[in-house]
Amino acid sequence: MSTDLNDDHEAAQRLEVTPNAHRCRVIHHGVTYADTHAALTLAETGQESVHYFPRADVNMVRLERSIHTSHCPIKGQATH
Repeated sequence: MSTDLNDDHEAAQRLEVTPNAHRCRVIHHGVTYADTHAALTLAETGQESVHYFPRADVNMVRLERSIHTSHCPIKGQATH
């Protein structure tokens, strides 16, 4: 999926979401937080690529909700 946006204040912004062909894991101090073969990679103009894990492949018990939030005019509001 790709999205091109034209804004009066910005150059065209491109988002591209693609399946990640590799196994992706998050391990911290020997504890596995996530392990998947079904990650998606988001490439956005001017940003580093970000990998998204299916919730079913994340050890949600190990995570805590953060008070950190962000807003993107393209992707919307996020809580981390």
